[in-house]
Amino acid sequence: MKIRVESFYEGWVRFTCELGSGEARWCGKEPEPFREYFVELGLETPVEVKPAMAKIPLLDADRERVLLRGFVERADGDLWSVRIGEARLDLEAGLLVDVGQWVAIRASALSLFDERTSEQVKR
Repeated sequence: MKIRVESFYEGWVRFTCELGSGEARWCGKEPEPFREYFVELGLETPVEVKPAMAKIPLLDADRERVLLRGFVERADGDLWSVRIGEARLDLEAGLLVDVGQWVAIRASALSLFDERTSEQVKR
């Protein structure tokens, strides 16, 4: 997923992306504000998953909670992948889901893992 870092402080980034904005733990080399980065998403436990009524991707995160919404792209027993906009999140959960089903995911915090840096964004 591509994000734009707005600020960085003590291991946390404030960011924006196509699905919204939020705060997350940063995992990787210290980011520069006002640059775009490609990241993988990680969730801290506990994670709660339930069927979603709305069928619109969502990412809303702060330092105490995260809410994601996307559709199940692949399911194999307890292992499945959720598509959240351009990002994919792999999960292991005890919920039986069908491919194509929309789910809401709540967790205690979001972590962003730096994949590679994009072009610098003009301020």
